[in-house]
Amino acid sequence: MSHPRILLGLILCSCIALATGRLAALPAPDCWQEPENETFTIAEIELQGAGAREAQIRAALSLRVGEELTGEQLMSRWRQDVDFLWSRLRVRLEGIGVEDLGDNKVRVVINCAPVQAFRRVLFLGHDEGDLSRDELLLATGLTGAQYVDELQLPRVVGDIERAFRAKGFHFVQVTPEASIEDDEVIFRIESGPKVRVGQIRFTGNEALLADRWVGTDLEGTVESGTGWFIFPGTPYVQGETERLDIVSLERLYHDFGYLEAKITAREPEYYRSDSRVKLTYHIEEGKLFTVGKVGVEPIEGAPALQYSAEELLAELQLSTGDALEKSRISRDERAIRRFYGGLGHTSATGVAQDGTFFRLQTERVLADPERGVIDVIFRIQEGEPKRIRDVLILGNRQTQDRVIRREISLSPGDLADMSEAASSHRRLLGSSYFLDERTGQPWVDYRFLPTNEPGLVDLEYEVREGRGTGNILFGGGLSSNSGPFISINLQKTNFDITDVPSSWGRAAGEILGGEAFTGGGQTLRLFLAPGSQFSTYRLSFYEPDLLREHISRLGLRLDLYKTYRFLRTHDEDRTGFGVTLSRRFGRYFSIFAGPRFEKIRLADIDADAPAGIGLDDEYRLWKHSLITGVSYSTIEDQFSPVDSEEIRLELRQNGEFMGGDLDYFEADVRFGKYWGIWEDTLGRDWTIALEGRARRAWSDETVPYTERYWLGGTRTVRGFDYRGIGRLQGGYPLGGEASLNATAELRFPIMSARVREEVDEFQWVRGAFFVDAGTYGDDFGDLDPTRVSAGFGIRIRLPMMPQFPIALDFGWPLADERFDDERVFHLNFGEF
Repeated sequence: MSHPRILLGLILCSCIALATGRLAALPAPDCWQEPENETFTIAEIELQGAGAREAQIRAALSLRVGEELTGEQLMSRWRQDVDFLWSRLRVRLEGIGVEDLGDNKVRVVINCAPVQAFRRVLFLGHDEGDLSRDELLLATGLTGAQYVDELQLPRVVGDIERAFRAKGFHFVQVTPEASIEDDEVIFRIESGPKVRVGQIRFTGNEALLADRWVGTDLEGTVESGTGWFIFPGTPYVQGETERLDIVSLERLYHDFGYLEAKITAREPEYYRSDSRVKLTYHIEEGKLFTVGKVGVEPIEGAPALQYSAEELLAELQLSTGDALEKSRISRDERAIRRFYGGLGHTSATGVAQDGTFFRLQTERVLADPERGVIDVIFRIQEGEPKRIRDVLILGNRQTQDRVIRREISLSPGDLADMSEAASSHRRLLGSSYFLDERTGQPWVDYRFLPTNEPGLVDLEYEVREGRGTGNILFGGGLSSNSGPFISINLQKTNFDITDVPSSWGRAAGEILGGEAFTGGGQTLRLFLAPGSQFSTYRLSFYEPDLLREHISRLGLRLDLYKTYRFLRTHDEDRTGFGVTLSRRFGRYFSIFAGPRFEKIRLADIDADAPAGIGLDDEYRLWKHSLITGVSYSTIEDQFSPVDSEEIRLELRQNGEFMGGDLDYFEADVRFGKYWGIWEDTLGRDWTIALEGRARRAWSDETVPYTERYWLGGTRTVRGFDYRGIGRLQGGYPLGGEASLNATAELRFPIMSARVREEVDEFQWVRGAFFVDAGTYGDDFGDLDPTRVSAGFGIRIRLPMMPQFPIALDFGWPLADERFDDERVFHLNFGEF
């Protein structure tokens, strides 16, 4: 038996530990060697120095009486106990001894040194700082059944104060109160006022404005904010707030070419009983760096370029003397990628690339430090043209594969055109079907993936689906034609009428969570807009791909509507239902056809209404129509269309053969053509716009009063009131069965602003000089004298509501008749 040697070694180690006062476990191999893997039994465990906490320490030890252990196992367990008892109970195990009792039994003697610690931790006053007890325990590291000793109190106080300051309580004070009798420590917290950023001031800035309503400014760039209206400023964390703001400002200046800009924070100024702080940043802008030489060269080790430098430079807009702005360089990088991408030279995003893929690196070379001139070299690896092997879709849990594919214009076998891939990406983003559930922002990504087949790549689109594509929008507007109104728009995009809930009990949750009636690419819309002069209520359903045909597809639209128009002479009530089938041919051209059933009723007719126009309180008409037409449009930006056109022809046969009261034929054609004539130094377009409309009704009898054509107002001839052009009978405008109107406008920018990461200015105010003309009568050969007006208009696009521009028009008649009703000012805001 070798126990004597083992025990002697253990006892020797214990003695050394006791003599030197070690506070940690002793490594057994440094003191003794165990010749054989023999065991002994722990007969007793004696705790020296434990005092009143002996029972607690004994319960926490992993060593137990009756256990059979080897010497190595004993020392391993000892080390575990040293760490555990210190971290949990604040008890130091300073040494271990082993006494041989004979018969393979030993007594283990452990020397303990308990530190004054408190079992219970209380926080008082933390609720004022919006911090829960759990958050404070996590911030201080006091999780679980851990004791707190006196030595830890300063550290815990500091942790609590840092947690409060991170929430904006800069003046927080924490006082610990320890009670040995109650075995607890209380941290009394006086949070003080929550400090928020109230003012931000900038000094030294000249190139960039501190504050502007639209566009990039310094105040809108910093991470902190002063708040607005009922929204408070951001919480202030001294040092950290300034650091984040300075980083943001320096990045902004670097993006605009001020590479030496330095920003320093002044001493913060507290006010309003220390609840607000004024921050001041001093800016040393330095010189504006400019572009020297612009070149294109192959990447080191890549083959010579197939296309000449002259051909590639012609695609770029960057030139010598331009400000070295990140957006300008990014624009030319995109131009190079478009050039090669249109030829099938793809880059394989996110994977290792070989020499067959396109690569682009931009190098900036300091050419003249004194004047701040930097050469920009675009280094290119052209790679080889690729074709698409397959189009892959990832991430669509609810949305059907076909719904995504119909927005992707590339198919297997096509040239891997990166421009087309990017256009498809923009269409998918614009559908608003796909949102990142964490950020709530639209999210679609795409990439080309290499394959094991030469010359072929896979095109992969990845989408993320949020909790649903339904929304409720509340709004309103004002129009010279329609008066003021409010609106409620309930819309479910990416609707699927066949995707019913799994059960009635789970229906509400599945619908709200986007698990039911989702994924078919359809649109369901309920629009309610009561107004003082015009009200409309509409329920519509649209299926854009009825036969699953991808891009050139058959669509179905169903509309149920009711409108009220309150005129000076009478009230008009229309109720209708329509079905429209449409066939698209490519992206721009479509044809459509379908029936419409409409009931027209008049009420509150003016008592002086002349009998000749056919109005009375019994006025009821059923207008049933078969509508056909064609449409072509290349417009991308409705606010400022350039180099584009649109035309729409609609033919309507109103027939008794469909069960209606009216039997006549109508034609309605609209057109628009837009030319860019000049681009100013800020890249803003001046355009000529020509728009027009012609309508004609052919009937064997006089067309009923409510169905006649009218002119005057915002969308026809400005300078005249709504329905203000034409002859009157008893104060009632008579209208006509044929009408022509046209508009010529010179459109130009008025106010715009630079937006970070964009080269082109964001145009938020545009102006126009216009000439309107129009006439109507009972036939194109029997028209009234043409009315002409001229004036100017202003279009305002608010950044927070870009889809609802404000239109202000001032028009004056140049050619009118004595019975016309004129109006100089016209206003439209959010017109429906």
